[in-house]
Amino acid sequence: VKFDNGPVQSMGCTDSSDGSNNVAFFTNQTRMLAGLKKAKRTVVEAEFFQMGRQQFVFETAGLEWK
Repeated sequence: VKFDNGPVQSMGCTDSSDGSNNVAFFTNQTRMLAGLKKAKRTVVEAEFFQMGRQQFVFETAGLEWK
């Protein structure tokens, strides 16, 4: 995960308890949310079976947090 121009950070994930293969949960939600709330842009990179590493870019500026 990379927030804005900060350093790349490793964050662990876990799968869902029902075995769904299209969902992953960050294991340190507090750290992830803290970064998201400050960042204007967030890049998440994950490795997928037989597809290699894929990056997802999120424009997180202006999100409303409740």
